[in-house]
Amino acid sequence: APTRQPHGAVIQQASVFLSALLEEKLRSPSGARAVLDHLVESMPGEFRSWLARANWHRSHDAFAAAAADLAKDRQLIDRYVGI
Repeated sequence: APTRQPHGAVIQQASVFLSALLEEKLRSPSGARAVLDHLVESMPGEFRSWLARANWHRSHDAFAAAAADLAKDRQLIDRYVGI
């Protein structure tokens, strides 16, 4: 039987949900960060991955890291929409 791979958007949404669960319910910011790092590493061409991690950095006052992720996000969005 053929196996189906989950769509990138599903993986991204599940990763953001898992990260929030780890952060808010299990009080594991390092676990939440690890999930988002893995998301970016496994889907580096997906701008939503970078945006999700940028939002995490911003919420932890890591503004330089957030800016770096947003710069990558912007670069991918520009390529995505053909600007």
